[in-house]
Order: sequence, then structure tokens, then C-alpha cells
Amino acid sequence: MAGTLSWQNFARGAQHILRISDDIGDNWQFRGTWAEYCGGYLAKRMDVPVAASSINPNADGNDADDADDADDVDDDQDCSCVCSNQVNDLYIKELHIIYSMAHGVPMLFVKAWQRDGSFLPVDYLWKDFTSQLLRGDVGTLNQLRTLTQQEHPFLGEPWYFLHPCQTAHLMSHIGLCDTTPPEEYMASWMSTLLPLFSCDVANEYAVSGRFNGSS
Repeated sequence: MAGTLSWQNFARGAQHILRISDDIGDNWQFRGTWAEYCGGYLAKRMDVPVAASSINPNADGNDADDADDADDVDDDQDCSCVCSNQVNDLYIKELHIIYSMAHGVPMLFVKAWQRDGSFLPVDYLWKDFTSQLLRGDVGTLNQLRTLTQQEHPFLGEPWYFLHPCQTAHLMSHIGLCDTTPPEEYMASWMSTLLPLFSCDVANEYAVSGRFNGSS
């Protein structure tokens, strides 16, 4: 089927990503084993400044409520101290690329948490996701607006993921086909989806100049 790839080709493409990542210090890792069918996944952990998101970590996703909470701040609160903490603090975001046997495509799992171990609400992820979708003509990317939560297939804990049902169509839409080298497929897939979560994809991953990533 157009836009899909086998596990063997996923593994080949993933190994290409790991080789380039090692060369440029991009921190992608493989967790699991290549010896077992669908036995592992790619992972990258990122430290992200809290100031990059204006969402309250305690928010429930209602923008109006967030605004009300801001109005409720005590007048005698030291705002300069709060702003300083927001700028200097970091939260952790981790991306996992896992092969979907059911759909024959990579799947993107994502999770974010504070340094004290408490998980951040999905609002943080949606802020990145929706801001990227609103930039320019995104076309088929709008079909990927399905960020849901399910059990991570390797870790057995809840993670958010982009549902892969539209991935094959998206990959076909951008010109990938059955004869596309898996290295090129993985680089194109990453350059299309990872920026939705503020994860830049370096130009070095491209094998034929198909995309212009961010260094």
C-alpha cells in the first residue's frame, strides 16, 4: 500500500536516523532489540524552557479559565520572581517513534513532565501542535488533529500519540511510494510530523534533498 513500510524497512530507516544522530549529536536512541520483530523504538528526550509555553501547568484546557486564574493573582505577589522562575525552569518532553503493525507506518508517542516528576497536562502538547498547524498552508496535516492517550506498547503507561490512520495517506500525499528508500521515508516522516511538537529535524537526515529541516 502506498505510504506504508514494513518493519524491516522501518528498522533500516531507524538505523539511518541513529547513524546521523550520532554524527551530529542529536540524542536519538534506540530502546529494545533489533533481533525481535517490532522489538524496539526510537526515543529522544528534550529539555524545554517553561517560558516556551504560556499554559498554566494546572490548567484543565479551558482558555477562559486560564484567563480568570491570571486575574485572581494577588496584587502583592512578586511577579518579577514568578517570571524569573518561568524563564529559568525547564520541563522535559520525550518523543518515541514506534512501528505500528496494524497500519504499517511509524507512530509518534509523546509525553511531558516537570523536573519533579509530575506530568504536564496535554495542553502543553496541544499548544505546540496547534501553533504549528496554523502556520501557512498545512493541507493534509489537518487530518492529524487526533492527539489521544493510550497505553504505551513498550512501557505499559499512558502516553499521548498521533493516531496513525492518516499517516499512509499523508506520506503518499507528499510523494512517497512503495519504491521510496526507507531512509528517505523516515527522514520525510520525521520532518513532517516532529515539528508539530517543536522538535526540529536537521538537514543532515535528508538523503535526497526532499525536505529542508531545521538545524
